[in-house]
Amino acid sequence: MRKPILRGFIVMVCAVLAPVVVWAGSLPDKNPSSSQLANPFYERAREGWFWYQDPITEEEEAVQTPVTLGTLPLEAWLDPAKYRSLLKRVPIEQEDLSTLPAGMLRELASAKREAALDAPTPETVKTYIIAQRAVFKRSEDFTSMWQLAMFTNPQLDFATEHPTSQFGHDVEVQATQEVDERLLSSARANHVGLFFFFTSTCRFCQEQSKILKLFSDTYRIEVFPVTLDGQGLKEFPKAAADNGMAERVSLQKVPTIYLAIPQENFLVAIGSGVMTFNELRERVLTILKQRPHLMTKAGDS
Repeated sequence: MRKPILRGFIVMVCAVLAPVVVWAGSLPDKNPSSSQLANPFYERAREGWFWYQDPITEEEEAVQTPVTLGTLPLEAWLDPAKYRSLLKRVPIEQEDLSTLPAGMLRELASAKREAALDAPTPETVKTYIIAQRAVFKRSEDFTSMWQLAMFTNPQLDFATEHPTSQFGHDVEVQATQEVDERLLSSARANHVGLFFFFTSTCRFCQEQSKILKLFSDTYRIEVFPVTLDGQGLKEFPKAAADNGMAERVSLQKVPTIYLAIPQENFLVAIGSGVMTFNELRERVLTILKQRPHLMTKAGDS
């Protein structure tokens, strides 16, 4: 009875082991070819069903690779936003930042600042200070060279014609006033005059006439008063009655003052309403300074 039982047991064992032997026969040889070394999934059984991994991106690969300023790709400077993480971690303690172009140094300092703000540690803050000091040194050198260029090329220095000191400013103001006074004083010789449109009952016209008379007496500029109601004022009793001129110049209100240069057929309004002496002076000067030939004559006088 034992032999049939033993024979049956052997047959059962062979049936169980047969698939194992067949599967084992498919295992790679001891000296597999390169195509068989492609890390087959059955050699990574411990990963189970979670064997798939996303491929490493270029930016992740760049982060995992040690970098220096010398090995940074050009794209890191051309497109710093894309390589910001790379610029944040590049070491600069032993680098000579003075040799970097200004644009690269600016992007590097910006990245180090972000790194210090994102993770404020003694190391990140130290790195940012190094970068910032390099930027400050670059600006300081530029400022020094700017001053040297100005000193050695006075024609480029704004302060040579427009002093910045209080003493120089006072001298400039005095010189400008002297030129302005000569220009206003020469206005009569250049046939410059003022047309004054008014009505005798206008309160503003009455006040403006006082200021205009003082201005005329000071600079000897002739005034041609034109009354719209046929009546004169105390300062200008012999005013000419309006003969349609107000309509031709499109007069809108009184008092209104026009500056005229008859020889040039030049007529322009310089203001309506009551103007102070200084306002009247400034407006007349503004118009006269736009006439280069008048300025030349004033400078020669």
